[in-house]
Amino acid sequence: MIDNLKMYLTGTCDCAADFNIKLIIQANGIKRYHLCCSLCKRICGKPIAHHKLNKTVREEAEVVRNYTDAREKCVRCGSVDGVEIHHWAPVSRFDDWWLWPTSKLCRACHAFWHRKMR
Repeated sequence: MIDNLKMYLTGTCDCAADFNIKLIIQANGIKRYHLCCSLCKRICGKPIAHHKLNKTVREEAEVVRNYTDAREKCVRCGSVDGVEIHHWAPVSRFDDWWLWPTSKLCRACHAFWHRKMR
């Protein structure tokens, strides 16, 4: 099943191990499924389209990050209303996106940043 998901790999680790499907729940409740190295646990791919995974795989995916309960503050406005991790290097444009810095932004500031960049 992982073989048909290779297109979602954007980076690899040095482990040369198999990949598992892991789940990240964003502060706004959106679920994102990723390929994750079974040895070092590094997320090595961009989000997988939900329709590419069957219901059982989606239900059994281990949650590795859940930002819905986070009470951290937005670095821009100080809000604690659903802080999200903002990647300064977009996953779609950088093969080494996980090496770049991130910031914690509330949903409003995060959306504002993306609107301005378009």
